Amino acid sequence: MSQDLSQIKKIAIALLAGLAIFFVSNTIFNITQSSLLGLIAMLVTLWTNEGLALGVVSLLPIILFPALDIISTKATALNYAHPIIFLFFGGFLLAIGVEKTKLHIYISNKILNFFPATPRGMIFSLAITSALLSSILSNTTTTLLLISIAIFLTDELRLKMRFALAIAYGANIGGVLTPIGTPPNLVLLAVMEDKGMEMIPFFQWIYMAAPLVFIMLLQYELSTLHWHKRYRNYT
Repeated sequence: MSQDLSQIKKIAIALLAGLAIFFVSNTIFNITQSSLLGLIAMLVTLWTNEGLALGVVSLLPIILFPALDIISTKATALNYAHPIIFLFFGGFLLAIGVEKTKLHIYISNKILNFFPATPRGMIFSLAITSALLSSILSNTTTTLLLISIAIFLTDELRLKMRFALAIAYGANIGGVLTPIGTPPNLVLLAVMEDKGMEMIPFFQWIYMAAPLVFIMLLQYELSTLHWHKRYRNYT
């Protein structure tokens, strides 16, 4: 019973947030624009407080957008079948496959063995591993897969923090390498397609982004060298 009351409270908070944004926006925008802003506020609140399951919240626009006369049901539903959505879906399936086959552990072990077993070597190897995996998986997925490995590499809290940051930095860097590496890349492709612009082929994207990724990894390596000198002096 208490759990049901908690869920109802979360939904009520989302509805109040949506209504508040609607009435405030209505002083500036027209009724349709205000309805959209209020609906966005409600959905974001439901996402964050988990008042409803994420899958349910993601499908609510199909009902609410036509009901509030924002856009038609057909126009709303078409976005759920956008090609970019299937690229997202493919990335999620790929992440599940990597996790099930323990491929991330195999790659991590190989790269960790390739670099020296020093704090600096492990930091850089984690960054490279994260960057490589993040080029085909999402940043968040890569970080979640590798963070469990990193925390068992040392018992020292300061090094654990550095290892975690190396994974996070590497994931952000590697996400630039391919169109499917991070959701903003896919959003860019969707905008280009909607505007009638020529799409960037997969391997051309890699060719264009690889120098930038290399420079960012090199810069990170130099920053770890500076940190390592300070850490060695501190210890």
